[in-house]
Amino acid sequence: MQQLADDILAIIGDYQNDFGVQLTTQNIIDWANQFDEVDREFVLQEFLHLLDHGIYVSKDQAIELLNQSLQALSRHFKLSKCAGIFARNPFSQPSTSTKKSG
Repeated sequence: MQQLADDILAIIGDYQNDFGVQLTTQNIIDWANQFDEVDREFVLQEFLHLLDHGIYVSKDQAIELLNQSLQALSRHFKLSKCAGIFARNPFSQPSTSTKKSG
């Protein structure tokens, strides 16, 4: 089970690092321990299998995918800067509704 947890950590080790979370192998083992003892290794094997098929996108991968998408959109709309994409969408316009707090 230790090796499976190490392999999983190698893939998802950056999960929520920006929020002060630092995953460890022990965290993964503790998570697996919520399952019946006979199922724990199977759960880790299957989770690793899913991770090996790319279901987890690391922060670096997400930034790269976002940059590629923004560059493609810039080319498509013939914008000289990616900032132009944000200026031309309804979501970047100031809200006309007033929200009361409390």
